[in-house]
Amino acid sequence: MSPRYKNNSKKGATTEENKQKGLFASEKQDGRNRVNIFHRWKIKLNMIEKSFKISQKMMNFLQFKFFIYLKITVC
Repeated sequence: MSPRYKNNSKKGATTEENKQKGLFASEKQDGRNRVNIFHRWKIKLNMIEKSFKISQKMMNFLQFKFFIYLKITVC
């Protein structure tokens, strides 16, 4: 453990823990992570939709699948 966190007075997750979970350092370890992760997936899905010209019906299906996946893994 680095000397920076030696006294254990810091609350929440450390930057190292967030990196392991694939989170940005600016995100704190609380309920807002779920919103931030879902928002990032929405951006990725929008990029996929634009690049591959996927139909709206298929896009809704993909968003639903990702939402279920995130609910299972994050919550």
